[in-house]
Amino acid sequence: MRIKCLCTARGLIPLYDEDFDNKKRLKVGETYDCDVKLNRNYELLQKAHTLVNAAWSIMNENDHARWRSKDGFRDCLTVAAGFYDVYYNPRLQQFVEEPRS
Repeated sequence: MRIKCLCTARGLIPLYDEDFDNKKRLKVGETYDCDVKLNRNYELLQKAHTLVNAAWSIMNENDHARWRSKDGFRDCLTVAAGFYDVYYNPRLQQFVEEPRS
C-alpha cells in the first residue's frame, strides 16, 4: 500500500481521502517499513511536454526527418538543456551524451 503524505511539524499527514482511509487500516503500536521519496513536479513536467509537442508541430517535414521521431527530438532538447550523462562508447570510439530522464 502506498500513501501520499505531507510532512508537518506534528508528523506525516495523509494528503487525499483514499490515503487517509489506507492509513486508518494501519494498527496503532505496530511497526511498518516505509519508503519515503519526493514526487516529481507533475505540473512542470506537463508544461515541458506541452512545449516539446508545440515545437514539434511547428517544424516542417525536413526538420522531422532529421530526428526520426518526437522522442529523438525531445532527447536532443534535453541534452541541449544540459541534462545528460557522458560515457565512452568503445564501438564508436568516442564519448556519447545520453539524456537523463
